[in-house]
Amino acid sequence: MHFLVRLYTTGSLFFSILFLCVAFLVIFDIFDEINEFCGVMENDLKKFKFYASGASRTMDGIDKRLLFGGAVSV
Repeated sequence: MHFLVRLYTTGSLFFSILFLCVAFLVIFDIFDEINEFCGVMENDLKKFKFYASGASRTMDGIDKRLLFGGAVSV
């Protein structure tokens, strides 16, 4: 009887520690994925800023152009 109590206690402790380790690994993986996602988003925002500034310069240039030989100004 005493042996069974010791066996159940040891098994319970082992699986509790195993569960905590798995939980910490899952939490670490989630934070790692969030960090990776933030890095990808920062790169995408840099690309967007580059294209948006180019588009802005193009639109500014269109405002200064004269159409139809100067008959129509935009």
